[in-house]
Amino acid sequence: MASEVLAKPQMRGLLARRLRIHMVGAFLVSLGVAALYKFAVAEPRKKAYADFYKNYSPEKDFEEMKKAGIFRSIKVGANKRSEEQQKQMVFLKRVPKGFVSVLG
Repeated sequence: MASEVLAKPQMRGLLARRLRIHMVGAFLVSLGVAALYKFAVAEPRKKAYADFYKNYSPEKDFEEMKKAGIFRSIKVGANKRSEEQQKQMVFLKRVPKGFVSVLG
């Protein structure tokens, strides 16, 4: 039997070297997951919201819900304002908040 000399294992600094390698790997994996989430989840979600609100009308939606009877405090035929009331509402929307208490 020929005795072969085995190379000594590196003991000093082994943990620091392995930790450095694993930290770089973890950083790269986290960047990949963040990019995957952004382009696979966040961007399509933003696009879906933008498409929905592009043609969304809250007044139309309110009227449909009112006709369906969702609101218990509003009767189906109620809430029709006269022209004078509508003009007053438009005027009050333009007046700053501090003046409303003086006018009311």
